[in-house]
Amino acid sequence: MQSNVCIVSLKTIRSRRSQGLVNHGSAEGGEVLGKGTTNVKRLTNSAFTMIEIMIVIAISILLAGIAIPIMTNAMNSYRQNAAVAAASGAISATRFQAIMRGYPYEIIFTSSTMSYQVYNEPSGATCPPTFSALGTAIPLPAAGNITITQSSATYTFNANGTVYGAVSTTSPCPNSAIPTLQIKNAVRSNTITVTGVGNVQTASP
Repeated sequence: MQSNVCIVSLKTIRSRRSQGLVNHGSAEGGEVLGKGTTNVKRLTNSAFTMIEIMIVIAISILLAGIAIPIMTNAMNSYRQNAAVAAASGAISATRFQAIMRGYPYEIIFTSSTMSYQVYNEPSGATCPPTFSALGTAIPLPAAGNITITQSSATYTFNANGTVYGAVSTTSPCPNSAIPTLQIKNAVRSNTITVTGVGNVQTASP
């Protein structure tokens, strides 16, 4: 009798399973009910709270306040280096031209235009001098409020590479002293000096 009941129960279970009426277990946190039906239990507490969002925003503002001045100073420093390198390179190039060509060359820096102009005197040194401009004025990198402190600075190179300042146009046309060229911005300043034999040196006070 008991065996017949068990057989009937098994047949009933198998029948119900074939009809999809028995719970077959769970699938990824949900119960499978019926044919292909999944009841997924979703988490409702996974969102950020307003306090957490405000903390993240405050930290972001703080980091930006620290990083922006550092980046600004770094950019100004790079621009300063570019302007100093361009000026010192132009002075050295003018000296080399005087030596190579065998006659005087002159370079004049002007602060109002942040540029320099190169001149030469193919006829040799005369009194008064007869320098002729070579091309047009060449601008220096001036981004980042870079300036030249003095209104102008003139370097005159002889054919042997020695240097002096501007040549007077009044007889007996004396030579002036070799100037220093100071270039600065909000970060720092650099001073360019040229020795009597034409060596260019850069210093940062």
